[in-house]
Amino acid sequence: MTPEPRAPEQDICAAPPPLPRRDRSPLHLFLLRLGWEFTNTILLIAGLVLLWLVSGTPIAHAVVRTFADWGYLGAFLTGLFFASTFTVAAAIVVLFALASILPPVPLALVAGFGAMLGDYIIFTFVRDHLVREWIPVYCRVAGTPLGRVFSSPFFAWFAPVLGAFIIATPLPDEVGVSLLGIAGMRSWKMLGITFVLNAVGILAIVTIAHAA
Repeated sequence: MTPEPRAPEQDICAAPPPLPRRDRSPLHLFLLRLGWEFTNTILLIAGLVLLWLVSGTPIAHAVVRTFADWGYLGAFLTGLFFASTFTVAAAIVVLFALASILPPVPLALVAGFGAMLGDYIIFTFVRDHLVREWIPVYCRVAGTPLGRVFSSPFFAWFAPVLGAFIIATPLPDEVGVSLLGIAGMRSWKMLGITFVLNAVGILAIVTIAHAA
């Protein structure tokens, strides 16, 4: 009798992926020696807290507003900041300023490309680092009802749809992009989705700016 093929989650649990080269840095290894298994998660939270603290300072707002004087380069950099929850308000202010000197469609395309790049950085970090880090937790719940939900075809369909919906709304892009990474979406699909959604959202903003 031939053995039954193992489920994908069993393969993942039996042979976890190797530690990425980027995760072998002295800081990661030091945190691992301290017994902190979720080093990438800790660093992500610390980075978000730091970004939140810095983004509220007058200096950070002043720096972002200088992008309005840089034309299309400023539009691209503004798009990068548009992808983050903590800097989206300042980015919208700059987009209003850029809308008075640049045509709406090219402005939306360039800024959308910058926002796509910002989302891609989050996406690759989640897919290549955070997901690997949480595999042991997933393996512990793989046989439970919760684990069956995460491995179901419904979750594989619903997570990208929910992620795209969040990116298209004022809700935090970080959450939507993380869902795309957790769902294992291919990079080219993620790039296309985030570019279209961000460009459309930015076009709506600059259209309102022109009408104001």
